[in-house]
Amino acid sequence: SVKGRTIWGDLVQFNDVWRTGANETTTIEFAADVMVEGQELAAGKYGLYTYPTAESVIVIFSKKTEGWGTGDYSEADDALRVTVTPNAVETNAETLDFVVEGDAVVLQWANWKIPFGVSANIQQG
Repeated sequence: SVKGRTIWGDLVQFNDVWRTGANETTTIEFAADVMVEGQELAAGKYGLYTYPTAESVIVIFSKKTEGWGTGDYSEADDALRVTVTPNAVETNAETLDFVVEGDAVVLQWANWKIPFGVSANIQQG
């Protein structure tokens, strides 16, 4: 919860990998192959990490799905990295939440919404 704290750039440091949640690794799972921000990602379960800066956020899908904090994180385990732009919002989201809005998964917390596009991976052939 925000609890009156400054989240982005303080509690969640800029220019450092964040576990994108609290304590254990947050995971995301896709039942079929997908496109994330136009890049292919195979069906499966992934650890979800982010690397926020003041202007952008790198969303990281890691093959490692278990761990605590970022102590076990290794870039060598990354399945995909995409860079997105956070949206500043006036309504503060007190608790970290993930929602689906149209063709995007949106991480919302404090005064930021961080959307990343997800679509079906339709093979041409």
